[in-house]
Amino acid sequence: MKNICAFLLYVVIPFFSFGKGIPIADDNFEKELICLGFDSNGLTGDILESDALKITSLIIKNDSIKNFEGIQHFKNLVHLEIRALKKVQFLDIACLSSLLVIHLENSSFTTLSMGDHPNLEVLFIDNCEAIKNVNTNGSPRLRSLFINNTSIGTLDLSDNKALQKVWITKNNKLQFLNLANGKNNDLQNRLGLDVNLCENPAMDVIIVDDPEKATLGKYPYIKTEWKKDRIASYGKIETEIFALSD
Repeated sequence: MKNICAFLLYVVIPFFSFGKGIPIADDNFEKELICLGFDSNGLTGDILESDALKITSLIIKNDSIKNFEGIQHFKNLVHLEIRALKKVQFLDIACLSSLLVIHLENSSFTTLSMGDHPNLEVLFIDNCEAIKNVNTNGSPRLRSLFINNTSIGTLDLSDNKALQKVWITKNNKLQFLNLANGKNNDLQNRLGLDVNLCENPAMDVIIVDDPEKATLGKYPYIKTEWKKDRIASYGKIETEIFALSD
């Protein structure tokens, strides 16, 4: 009888002690969480919910990871940085409403699922050539946007009223950009070039608050501060496009 009780204690007590687990589909992702000191119950295929909720900053550089399933439960994540991952295509961060900074670099993502990120201030996407769509409509506090070398075709920033710095460069498939957020005056040169829209060879039109002023290079669209390709024109959605001649 004593042996039976001892066995039950051995099995049942740890079960209740550890609490609820969040499945982590990719062993390599879990190994990285263990290596970073976040996963306290070892390589079990899950991370304790209490551990997941403690994660506020996550920097991943492990190219063996193929799946980020489970990351959507890291509800208190503030800073997410992923670099040089070539085997992951899908990243779902739509539920991570606490995010302040998203930094994706040199990775193979084709789909970035974004939702409402009311606190997001910085979005940095560099050399993620397969990404075709980025939706920033749910990020009203977005201040700094950097998108370089992606496959994005259109980009609508009209809901991003807090923008102060916009760098959108070397996106070969980008054809349409809407920067008419009613706050173009805030995109001024303070600490360097704040609007860089160069090397987007397919971009025909840039929608702004005042296309006539932009065409003439008048404040706040001063040509030394608002950089773009010569072939692109400034326009307004409900009016004709104003051709720009430099």
